[in-house]
Amino acid sequence: MKCVFVFVFFIVCAEAVTTHQAKNERQCKAGGGQCKQTCAVDEEDTGRCCRHSYRCCQPTPCDDTRQYTLCNNINGLSKPVCVNEEDTGIGPFFNNNRCCACHSM
Repeated sequence: MKCVFVFVFFIVCAEAVTTHQAKNERQCKAGGGQCKQTCAVDEEDTGRCCRHSYRCCQPTPCDDTRQYTLCNNINGLSKPVCVNEEDTGIGPFFNNNRCCACHSM
């Protein structure tokens, strides 16, 4: 009887841990992150997730002030889509805009 109780307790605990890990992994991926053993320098470690005590590595949040300054320095404008301008690769900003500037001649 004691053996059956321990076995059932183990199954319930293992199921709870697996469910918790799956939830953490979903939350990590929903935020644009990935579960990794260690996070890269340009990633933010937002805590444990997934199995094997992996970490949730999120992209570093944008620094809009710095990016707007870089864009302004080349006379660029923040736009959702660059139509008659060149996408300078600066961005995305918090609103997902890109830095668009006139083509260099």
